[in-house]
Amino acid sequence: MAEFRSDTAKRVVGAFAPASPYHLGISTERPLAQALEPVSRMGFATLYWVSISGFLAAVVAAWLGRNLSRRISDLAAAARNVSQGNLDTQLKVRTKDELGDLAKAFNAMTTSLDAARHEILRQTREIKNWNRNLERRVDE
Repeated sequence: MAEFRSDTAKRVVGAFAPASPYHLGISTERPLAQALEPVSRMGFATLYWVSISGFLAAVVAAWLGRNLSRRISDLAAAARNVSQGNLDTQLKVRTKDELGDLAKAFNAMTTSLDAARHEILRQTREIKNWNRNLERRVDE
């Protein structure tokens, strides 16, 4: 296949293929623009699909980023609540991924801390009762 100028001075693409049993050959020629038309259409189709794919990838990335950011913000807000003494704070476990595991661990931690606080308060009341009893006995 080669490009050359035809008798009419137009740019054409030609090809020659030998037909071996007959010692003949077949040649053809087409105007260059017509021969390259499928390539041009393929280029436009490629550009179109790459644009669509890029747009969809951007939309999915934005959605995933927003979702991840919201879940991390929820965890940070819950941690602030716990730091202020609200040990009954619980997170919704929405997924079964690493952040879901982190939410479960956070919930287990707050439950354990709340139980420990209640036990400490119970023991404190018990100690205060003992102290009152001891003070009464000392006074008697």
